[in-house]
Amino acid sequence: MASTSFQPKSKSPSTVISFFKIIHRKSLQAGTLKIPRKFSRIYGSSVPNPVYLKLPDGTQWKIDWTNHDGEIIFKNGWKEFAAYYSLDQGHLLWFDYKKTSLFEVHIFDTSCLEINYPPNDHTDDDCVEILNKPPSPLRGDLRKRSVAPLSTPSKTKRLRSATKSRDVERGSQSKDTSLEMPVFSSPRQDFLDFSPGTSGFQALKEAEKFSSENPFCIVKIRQAIRSNRNFPASFFIKYFKNEEQKVKISFEGKLFPAKLRYYRQNSTAFISSGWLQFAQASKLQPGDVTVFELVDRDDPVFETHIYRAKAFKSSSCGFQSLKAARNFKSENPSFMVKITQTNLPRTNAAIPVPFFTKYFAKKKPNIQIKLRNKLLPAKLLYYPSSSAAYISAGWQAFVGASNLKAGDVCVFELVNEKDRVLDVHIYRAGRLLSF
Repeated sequence: MASTSFQPKSKSPSTVISFFKIIHRKSLQAGTLKIPRKFSRIYGSSVPNPVYLKLPDGTQWKIDWTNHDGEIIFKNGWKEFAAYYSLDQGHLLWFDYKKTSLFEVHIFDTSCLEINYPPNDHTDDDCVEILNKPPSPLRGDLRKRSVAPLSTPSKTKRLRSATKSRDVERGSQSKDTSLEMPVFSSPRQDFLDFSPGTSGFQALKEAEKFSSENPFCIVKIRQAIRSNRNFPASFFIKYFKNEEQKVKISFEGKLFPAKLRYYRQNSTAFISSGWLQFAQASKLQPGDVTVFELVDRDDPVFETHIYRAKAFKSSSCGFQSLKAARNFKSENPSFMVKITQTNLPRTNAAIPVPFFTKYFAKKKPNIQIKLRNKLLPAKLLYYPSSSAAYISAGWQAFVGASNLKAGDVCVFELVNEKDRVLDVHIYRAGRLLSF
């Protein structure tokens, strides 16, 4: 998926103060965030406590802070915020402070592109709960359990999937090694979007066929294995009483002790201690899908059923179209864009910033996309402050004229630099035809 179209606006220093923080591993381990000393020194006395962090996806997070040696340190609520948005070392957070209790926050991945978190629509993008039986009578009725008014949705979202389509992968296309056939996906994360045409999607479809008399839920693996894993909050609430629950995860006859944690503040749940051991033993990879079946409720035991993405890799139409596109050869510079279910309806498409800066001098140059024998007008936009470039006006017209589908891959070849003509080669998912 492509990055969001975040466009910093012209702001008066008297009304908006902006700063950024780069996330470090020590900060994640400590569960705190230290705000820049200069900001704390100048504005610290006017910053309310608590503050609220507002994300482009529409959510707001309540954060309590403390003052240590003249520096503002985010504490209560920050650890949950970082876990929910899967912050990692090297991520950059941009803060806009308007001298109220509200901070507007934008999150950028390690490629310096803003992460496009889906709108807060109360859907669960990472965990799917399927209940074939009513809740255990041991559980009791927890429907009156309170949730903070400014909490995030009642179901978990693993939103870091966005990083998949923001990283730039180098291929073997152009003579200029700095611009060799970039594609918006990481080699380790080909399956993160679980969109049609990917092997992750095929694994998910197989997992959804699972049935049992026991209650179970589905968890998708979107990223490299970490020390915790999000879990359906609604499933946790129905079957467990406390906000911390010891469980055992069963895999191939072995039991792995683990903990489930529920965070009331933002209604999210995680498998914490024990997850890493299970994930390593089961050799989970991005794109895999795991069904957690609750086979014992008294001494909670989850039997696991893993559907491997790699089992569908050779037959995945999206994978085949990407593979075919990577074999594209030309003397002209080119770049690649994967079409996913997420970025298909967007009005723009992200392109590699190095490609833009090398071949297009103007800030908003008009281009032409050559589709068969037609030239479709479009425009490129570049935002230096957010290190992002896009095919903007004209993109949707191109999508309609070319009948793009999720799983298709487009190779844009600069065939006429003077007139800014990009010849497009489309590799169709399932058909592998191009033009």
